[in-house]
Amino acid sequence: MKIFARVKLSLLVLSVVFLCVSCFMSFILSTATGLLANMLYVSYFAIPFCIIGLFLSLANSDTARKFGFGSITASFVLCLTFSICLLAQKGFAVDCLFAFIAVFFFVVYAIFVLVGFIKKLDAHDCDSLDKQYDTLIKWKKLKDDGIISASEFEEKKEAILGKEDK
Repeated sequence: MKIFARVKLSLLVLSVVFLCVSCFMSFILSTATGLLANMLYVSYFAIPFCIIGLFLSLANSDTARKFGFGSITASFVLCLTFSICLLAQKGFAVDCLFAFIAVFFFVVYAIFVLVGFIKKLDAHDCDSLDKQYDTLIKWKKLKDDGIISASEFEEKKEAILGKEDK
């Protein structure tokens, strides 16, 4: 599990680094005018949002991590939009390549996050079923020992399993 977390972190850091390099290269190499120049200036907001999002995604708070992920995602959407427009207007450019590499790493990171979320849900479901099973075994033993009646056991069983036969 630690390897999974380290790979996720590495992918996130790589994607943020490539995004920042792409934005700085756009600034250095740009001869853009008009709408493209305005988009270039807007893409500079991607850098602070991305860096803030990176630090928030490392926080212990679930809300902070979600806000960080959203901030990073918005940064990548800005960067990708600018890169596509730049590619359409100028053709191939090195800064576009870095932007597309950054987006690729971010998409792989997002897939890792999704896999981790699904894994966590599966583990929670298994734990819940194990607890229900253990509780039912304890109540069954009480019924078998004559401590509780069969009707009391059935009531507890329905409550534990969440079934209502009405």
